[in-house]
Amino acid sequence: MRIGLVGAGAVVRTLHAPLLKQFADVSVQWVYDQRLHAAREIAEAFGIPAASDDLSRCADVDAVLIAIPVGAREQAWARAADRGWHVLCEKPAARTTAELDSILRRMEEAGRVVAFALMRRFYDGTMTLRDLIAVRAFGDPLEIWAGEGSTQPRTGRGGDWYQLNKTLSGGGVLIETGSHLLDQMMIVSGATGCRLENYAQRAWTDGLEFDARAAGQLRVAGKELPFSAVVSRSVDVCNGLFVRYPRIVLSLPPGPAAEVELLEERHRAIGRVRGAGARTSFQAFRDEWRDFLRRCRDDAKPHATRDNEMVRLSVALIDDCYSWATAASPAVTCK
Repeated sequence: MRIGLVGAGAVVRTLHAPLLKQFADVSVQWVYDQRLHAAREIAEAFGIPAASDDLSRCADVDAVLIAIPVGAREQAWARAADRGWHVLCEKPAARTTAELDSILRRMEEAGRVVAFALMRRFYDGTMTLRDLIAVRAFGDPLEIWAGEGSTQPRTGRGGDWYQLNKTLSGGGVLIETGSHLLDQMMIVSGATGCRLENYAQRAWTDGLEFDARAAGQLRVAGKELPFSAVVSRSVDVCNGLFVRYPRIVLSLPPGPAAEVELLEERHRAIGRVRGAGARTSFQAFRDEWRDFLRRCRDDAKPHATRDNEMVRLSVALIDDCYSWATAASPAVTCK
């Protein structure tokens, strides 16, 4: 498989590029970035033959990784569809549901596979919690909570960091960190629908939010399951996923090595459950690439995967949250 890298940021340098070197049947042909010096640094570090700041001049490949800010991907998606490249795209998948639908439609017409790099899906804890809920090990859940965040007095980044630009980043902490957290919530619950009932955020004057709180109903196994989610960079949050049953809570702390904890009524841990999934970030990225490359070889249809239906649910929820904040709209349904 011939691979191209669209983007030369930290996630490519520290995870994707070194990982792909370990696949014997994969050859990285080039790396593209508007910052030519950054593309050249990665090419030199990992023995990649070519570096470019002009995507139209990059050689044909079988698949590409898109790892540039969500607000700057239009050209990359157009090139991929026109030239018949499969795509693995870093999170967030899209800024709006309409944008995501347009991407999936374009790639379907091109007959190419598209997948989104939501690597927490491959965490051992995520897979274990999903299975426990699916087999109804403790009956039907009553509620699910999701939280991630802490007080962050400074970012440690310069003023040109793309996450400080609402157009490039797509919003604030909800679309960045929330993309992972909400996707985890959809995956473990097996949701097939979502209705937003309340949303509140704190944001700078330019609309870049740093604290987001949502509540509503997930559609799970034909029933409604109440959910609440908090993502923040201004206050400490009870981090993780929590699924409440009548007499027990299943808790999944953050991080790839976390195990599902069984909490009794007073929230005292009484046991842990461990599966066979990834227990480091590197393993999760490896499993993500393995799954994507398998789908490319099998010519899986991009629109026919349950994975992308889940992606659409979390994108739609984030889209509705931002619409709620700007228009104070009534309850909106994510379809």
